[in-house]
Amino acid sequence: MHVRANLSALLFAACAAEPPSPMTFASGDDRIRVQVDGEPFAEYRWRGRSSPVIWPLLAPGGVPMTRSFPLAEVAGEAQDHPHHQSLWIAHGDVNGVDFWTGKGRIEHLQPPRIDPAMAPSSEGSERRPV
Repeated sequence: MHVRANLSALLFAACAAEPPSPMTFASGDDRIRVQVDGEPFAEYRWRGRSSPVIWPLLAPGGVPMTRSFPLAEVAGEAQDHPHHQSLWIAHGDVNGVDFWTGKGRIEHLQPPRIDPAMAPSSEGSERRPV
């Protein structure tokens, strides 16, 4: 009985919660900027590296959730593991392509398309060994 009452309370709280904040997307020459409720949240960057990365990735209040190196230098921040680039694809071996060691590339053949009802599309991307 306790479990049922707690589950009911949890479901009621979830239904009464505020709807998610509106997300907006803005395209640039080499990135898509994502904002939540008017505040910066993340950038999807696809040019100038072997594969796309999401950086910066920010919590509410602009607090970074990943380090900046090697995408930017921040005083006092460790500068090791340059292959750790914020949030990126890091599979070791997929059909002979190794993203973990940087021996693979993901290249957009055209800029990602933003669908207002969905996240950015990766349509028009090619994955291949270096």
